Amino acid sequence: MIFRGSLAVTIGVMVALGLAAPAQHNDKTVPYADMPIRPSKDDKKNTPPPPGPLSRRPRPAVSAETSRLVFRASPLSAKGLLSQQVRDALHGLIHAHGTEDILKLRAFVAGSGDMRRVQEIVAEVFADKHDLPALTVIQVGALPMERAQVAIESTAESKSEVNPNGVAFVSAQAAASLDGAVAKVKMVLEAGGMHMDSLLRMTCFVSSLEEMPAQSAGVPIPVTIVQMQREPVRPRAACEAIARVEQPRTEAVQYIDGVPGVPAMAVVSARRVVMTGSQLGFGEQEPDVKLAFEHLRKDIQDANGDLRRTVMAHYYVVSTGVSEQVRKLRSEYEGTALPASTMLGFEGLPSIDAAFAMDVVALQTGQ
Repeated sequence: MIFRGSLAVTIGVMVALGLAAPAQHNDKTVPYADMPIRPSKDDKKNTPPPPGPLSRRPRPAVSAETSRLVFRASPLSAKGLLSQQVRDALHGLIHAHGTEDILKLRAFVAGSGDMRRVQEIVAEVFADKHDLPALTVIQVGALPMERAQVAIESTAESKSEVNPNGVAFVSAQAAASLDGAVAKVKMVLEAGGMHMDSLLRMTCFVSSLEEMPAQSAGVPIPVTIVQMQREPVRPRAACEAIARVEQPRTEAVQYIDGVPGVPAMAVVSARRVVMTGSQLGFGEQEPDVKLAFEHLRKDIQDANGDLRRTVMAHYYVVSTGVSEQVRKLRSEYEGTALPASTMLGFEGLPSIDAAFAMDVVALQTGQ
């Protein structure tokens, strides 16, 4: 009796002082999740910080109306290092395009700057866009201006029709000189019923910038010129181009032959095309190349395109051993009627483990 009385008195004192344990909740009336949890000091120390914002990535592929495509290139600058030059080039392109929607960027990076910064800066500069442009980044040996570290080409979609008959893609035409490569582009255009005045953009790849003119004679627009690798390579020069089609066409795409069996130009009058960013390939063996093509095919399908209806393909190779594998497997993915294409060797890619990269322009399905 004494023990029970003492216990009752003790509980009464604790209740009065607010020290008694709270009444136990009935599981049926209070959800378990509502019961308070007091983490220990050790739990607080081990709690990870809240996750930061997710990094934004370029779109793998974009779709656009062929008749509204606009092509531009940034002027070279020697001001600042890579990051500043990339920002300046992007802001310059945005200003030049005005209300046009920039869909695709191709950046040629020279020097020792980290190429991965290009994607980060694209995400920063296009922060107000719901989707980032598709992106290709290639390391080259040099640019034709001392201390210039980047040249960027852009493809945008205009609000109105600017190419009512479509656009033509000329694959890289190799020659012993820059003027010789330009002359070959002119011949290809004329074979398709176009002229140099139809040019919308021209890119020339050279083995060495020494004794190369800053602008080839007879080209009415500025030309992007890059040295492919730091050491001399072959071909000595190769120029590719995009031109406005001058006469209406009945076919969705027409190929103009170059060397036997290899189209030199794709004349595209289809209503819509799909353009991809670069797909990196890791390794030189057949399974490695096939895996890259599979990823590329999925990217195009997600944008309602068809890899087997590719009209223009670029292959940026940093390992000579992979070139033959790409050539061997192309028809399996792009179809037996191969598109116009450029395959050249470059200094590097954003990943040091990559052996090659590729991007393509394909027709949208249903055309």
